[in-house]
Amino acid sequence: EFCSALAAANSADTKSASTINLADDVRAEVLEVLWSVLTHPEASQLKIYDNLKQYVTNELRVEPKGKEHREKYLRICVQALTSHAAKVERGKVDETQALRMVRLTLFVLEACPRAQAATFVMEKNGALPNLLFGELTAFMKRRDTKIPQSPRKVS
Repeated sequence: EFCSALAAANSADTKSASTINLADDVRAEVLEVLWSVLTHPEASQLKIYDNLKQYVTNELRVEPKGKEHREKYLRICVQALTSHAAKVERGKVDETQALRMVRLTLFVLEACPRAQAATFVMEKNGALPNLLFGELTAFMKRRDTKIPQSPRKVS
């Protein structure tokens, strides 16, 4: 109900960066709750999922604390991606959750001003693009271990 009310308030007036004036500490707590919802395994089944994402995007753009919030959530995404990319064995990774974290990484990057996104992507010699490529590679290896191999005939 709380998330639904926030989503409804956001969809009623999307012209401003934030439709509900919140104190910085309240905004931080609301973002924590909504981040938990967005990262929950069944979050995408919510009817208001897209509205919640839009609300979070708007809140992440509110300064002066927006930059800190965006960096925090990007670091959480990087930690999850690092964990997933390191696992190659079948059954060790929830593929739906791994894909959700890739999408949430893009989502948070899109909420960043261009300069901040570029800085984050390029820090540590482009670690994030390398990590995303590593996750793709690990996903392909995990997928290959799930597909039964048919015997090959040598002619």
